[in-house]
Amino acid sequence: MMINWLQAWVDVKLEPLRDERGWSVSTEKLLWIIGIIAMVAVVVAALNGYINGLLGRIR
Repeated sequence: MMINWLQAWVDVKLEPLRDERGWSVSTEKLLWIIGIIAMVAVVVAALNGYINGLLGRIR
């Protein structure tokens, strides 16, 4: 069920990136985008943990 929802979301969001030949975004670019998003998520989670740790000491 989650896969169907995800596929529908990708189709809606990436539809403008298609041309008459199919996808104009290469697989390599897509993998880079996914990798960058994952790295940003790790950094945000680390910063969130660090800040919550500092806030815990204040209380």
